[in-house]
Amino acid sequence: MIRLALRQAAHERTRFWLGVAGVAAAMALIVTMQSIFEGVGVQLTRYIANSGADLVVMQEGVGNFYLSSSVLPGGAADRVKPVAGVSEVVPILLMPAPIKLESDTENNWIIGLPEDATYGGPWSVVHGLRFPSGDQVIVDEALAAKLKLYLAEHVKLGSRQFTIGGMSTQTSRLGSFMTFGSIDGVRQAFGVPGRVSHLLVRLKPGTIVANARESIKQSMPGLSVWTTAEVMTNDRKLSADMGGDVLRAMTFIALVIGLMSVGLTVFAGVMERLRDYAVMKAIGASPGATFSMVLIQVLGIGLLGWALGSGMMLLLAPVASHLSPVLMVVRAGPLLQDLGFCLGITLAAALPPWLRVIRADPMTAFQ
Repeated sequence: MIRLALRQAAHERTRFWLGVAGVAAAMALIVTMQSIFEGVGVQLTRYIANSGADLVVMQEGVGNFYLSSSVLPGGAADRVKPVAGVSEVVPILLMPAPIKLESDTENNWIIGLPEDATYGGPWSVVHGLRFPSGDQVIVDEALAAKLKLYLAEHVKLGSRQFTIGGMSTQTSRLGSFMTFGSIDGVRQAFGVPGRVSHLLVRLKPGTIVANARESIKQSMPGLSVWTTAEVMTNDRKLSADMGGDVLRAMTFIALVIGLMSVGLTVFAGVMERLRDYAVMKAIGASPGATFSMVLIQVLGIGLLGWALGSGMMLLLAPVASHLSPVLMVVRAGPLLQDLGFCLGITLAAALPPWLRVIRADPMTAFQ
């Protein structure tokens, strides 16, 4: 039965491979959207993932890093430092700070750090300073290349001119960049003296995280205290919620394309060889036997299309990420989920041709 089904599928090779190409295109579209959303999630959480902190303290009710605003009360860092289990505390100031250069303006966020900070700065510096000091800032290398900026050049952030003292990598995200400066310089540039937005807390080895979190809350009631893993999860969830409707719409469109491609390919093949199916019915083939023949054909098209579409994106995603600011991350879990989608559309596509087969008159085999 399998051999006969494969012969039926290979009878018109051009039509067969066009069906495979249609499914591959649908799968490539789904994987592209998934990998872009996954890449956005990775870019949004890179700073927290590489911050070196165990806990992040924010304003009460705030649980996200980039997609929200946090302002802590004065003296927050000094009150958290003596808490049992706390090793170090780095207060930071996160501000939106578009970079303006002549007619160009780039979306940018600036992170202000104390000049004696040992963590919380850029994690991959390729030129110049490891941590900012004075009126010097560390900018993203991709931003510097885009605006043709070099070390020791000046950029205006807020109301103040800063000097580029270093360049970092991996500090860009979709549509914006990260710049690092001294917290005092950032406060002066944006007219927010004494402001702190977050505390990056590092714990002593062996400290129970839950106990340290509760102690910090008791030392300063009204604050939100999160682990770095929780902050990353919150940011990813918010990003997914914001783009979820687009992803679902594109996935639905791709599935319809795949369904039509498989269904039309197999239906055309069934109609062309309908007399062969009539012969099978005349000699006693059951509806289950004819359905298995149709199913094998659609599964062959669907699985080949999934493999080609997914394999193509596995190869192209790293290239696209290297050539553009859009990070594409392909993971095994979503690919296996896509395989389930693919099997689903092949089962749906098998029904119309099979229904035509069971309605075929066995007498046509003798005409």
